[in-house]
Amino acid sequence: MTGALVTFSNVSKTFDERLVIDSMSFEIQEGSAFALLGPNGAGKTTTIRLLTGLLSPDCGDISLFGSRLHRENAPMLRSSIGVQNDGNLYEELTVEENLNLWGKLYGLESSVVRKRIDELLSLFELTDRRRSKASQLSKGMRQKVMIARAIIHHPRLLILDEPITGLDPQSAETLLGYLKVLTERDGMTILFSTHILEGLEKLATHVGILDRGKMLATGGVHDLLERRWPTPQYSILGDNNQEIYKICSRYGACRQDATHNGTRVVIEPETIEISDLINVLVTKGIKIISVEKIQKTIRDYYFDILGGTDDKR
Repeated sequence: MTGALVTFSNVSKTFDERLVIDSMSFEIQEGSAFALLGPNGAGKTTTIRLLTGLLSPDCGDISLFGSRLHRENAPMLRSSIGVQNDGNLYEELTVEENLNLWGKLYGLESSVVRKRIDELLSLFELTDRRRSKASQLSKGMRQKVMIARAIIHHPRLLILDEPITGLDPQSAETLLGYLKVLTERDGMTILFSTHILEGLEKLATHVGILDRGKMLATGGVHDLLERRWPTPQYSILGDNNQEIYKICSRYGACRQDATHNGTRVVIEPETIEISDLINVLVTKGIKIISVEKIQKTIRDYYFDILGGTDDKR
């Protein structure tokens, strides 16, 4: 990654005297996949409309591709953005015809459009559906065509709104894989909003968590999780969990969680290595059934930041 592609600096926006965006500051690094998260009404849509120049901030600055965004240069800067949404596929046109139409709308030469269509159909494994009408496509295939349409002109920034909502798990997994190729192989920057938190780590390198117009947290996924939970947590299941809990409590923060397999002990070892702790338990005659390092996720972080509840992991 080579620097910030998007920068918000103390941006605020009101509608009818209601503060919708409140002194928001964050960056989107070039080549990253930035997940914009938050409950309904948090300000995600307004943030995207500000970023694309469709709205102007009441105060603060927005920089896009190294230029300060304002009303006069917004159309030019938008030409380097691709936007996927749920509409605008022409149902009676084929996949190829839909992509060809949008290539021409972006002002691409016919030879460039043809070459780009071949590349995108290959990338999204849609070559055999080239002549299928949009109305004949599954939800997953439509999503792929809409994303292909959005990037046909090689945008520097791709904006996706709920890209995997409504997809079955396999289709969602496949689509996330295609998007990862765009960031890792092609260096494209992706900003996407989603309510589906499970498995976000497969794509998102950075996150921003919004609530009531405020950016509560933003940064790289690994850094955020590491700062929030600097001490590793381990789950221990044995044949005497009450005794395990009693012993573990001497060596760090400890709790008992109910799982479908029974009660487990979760510990953050502070004064002992986990391998040494297991040896202590075994010497006390406790049979250890399993020991697992608990991997914290974006989902865990999201609920922790917003103060909600989630299943213990």
